[in-house]
Amino acid sequence: MRERTSLRHIVVVCLIILLAVSACASPSEQLQAAVPSATETSVVAPETSTATPTTRDPTLTPAKPTPEETATPTKTPMPTKTPPPPTPEAMPLELVEAGYGQDGRELGYAFLVRNPNERLAVEASRYQVAFYDSDDVVVETDSGYVELLLPGQTLGLADTRYVDEGITVARIDVQLRQGKTVASEPLPEFIVQYPAYSEGRFLNKVTGLVHNPYTTDLEDLRVSAVLRDEEGNIIGGGFTYLSFVLAESSAGVSLSVAGAGGVATVAIYPTISGLTFLGRVREVPGDADPVRLIGQGYGQDDMGASFGLLVENPNRGYAVESSQYLVTAFAADGRVIDTEDGYITVLMPGETLGVGGDLGAGDETIVRVETHVLQGKYAEAERVPHFTSEGVAYRPGDWYDRVSGQIVNPFDADISDLRVSALVYDGDGVIVGGGFTYLDFVPANGRAAVEVSVHARGSVARSELYATLSSFSKFD
Repeated sequence: MRERTSLRHIVVVCLIILLAVSACASPSEQLQAAVPSATETSVVAPETSTATPTTRDPTLTPAKPTPEETATPTKTPMPTKTPPPPTPEAMPLELVEAGYGQDGRELGYAFLVRNPNERLAVEASRYQVAFYDSDDVVVETDSGYVELLLPGQTLGLADTRYVDEGITVARIDVQLRQGKTVASEPLPEFIVQYPAYSEGRFLNKVTGLVHNPYTTDLEDLRVSAVLRDEEGNIIGGGFTYLSFVLAESSAGVSLSVAGAGGVATVAIYPTISGLTFLGRVREVPGDADPVRLIGQGYGQDDMGASFGLLVENPNRGYAVESSQYLVTAFAADGRVIDTEDGYITVLMPGETLGVGGDLGAGDETIVRVETHVLQGKYAEAERVPHFTSEGVAYRPGDWYDRVSGQIVNPFDADISDLRVSALVYDGDGVIVGGGFTYLDFVPANGRAAVEVSVHARGSVARSELYATLSSFSKFD
């Protein structure tokens, strides 16, 4: 997960430039369009008069019209349009506070920025940070974008940096460059539950649960964590990209942080990034059904933790490419222990695929997992054979358990770098563990042996192997 996150960071730096020149609607306009509508007010019908209309005896000579009745009607003047209220003059962004913490060569920093404008959103602002030693020499720099600040919003932004051996940072300086302002009504902010900080042997991390209040799925949210000591001083931070949060739903987030130690509190700040609205429109065709999550579970033993899930493409005429999954592992008190996300390269028509992977639980005990699936791109396709498996066997071991077997290639070409997942089940058919590996290649119309390490909980009654194309796969 860490390598994939780093790659995501690199992609963001490249694609943010594209957003700056794109002609699509602004981020604040797109969020305004996705605000849940309030309860509709019922329309009251016009009142019906109860007065009895005057009638005239048809045998009588019609009465002469009165002067008022014969007068030429005057034209009713068209109402003048009320001019919209003037756009208020934009006030500059405010740097609320900044701080950092250093541990050896690594340091984490964070700052809070506030948009004081109550009727203006601020988009595509920029920041740059300078790190100084005790001699007031610049020893490191950083910079980035603040993609959107909602009206009246205070947002925390954080990151980690490395300095040369022997360098001690004495202070930091943050500069802001305000972006463009856009008229905007107040918009809902992301809600964070169960923010928590934990120290590990190799890295420290922050976890939490992020709620998306909008009616659209949002991808690649930038999530910053701000660490504070007992006195409330900022002593570190870090950030990651949350792959997606489904509309009006919640998803876990887990990110590594750095700081000076002695963390008393942590705050999590999600916001849209330069990638959030660059993703393709994910629409299910009218004659198709969405990909289904038909099973999920987790395993945990003395050596680690894992997850397993089953997804199904119920369509006979569509393949689904590049769907995403996000697995969140929870503790008994509702806290997020860890998350794992990834892509399903392709689901062929009618295919059911198992996906396994690892979770970083440390000393925590997982009590449940929750999986979300973001629909991929639908492409018309005919049914083709799927990879199958033979001779699947589960073997417990001293250090870790294994699922082994053979993957059968039904195609007339050698295929390399298949992603192979293992799922294990208890006697009631519940998924109690999983894992994955990459298989170097499978010969055309042939077989190849594979072995996958898994973490299971309880006794295992049966096991399965599933192979699928990865983003590295090649047909030879």
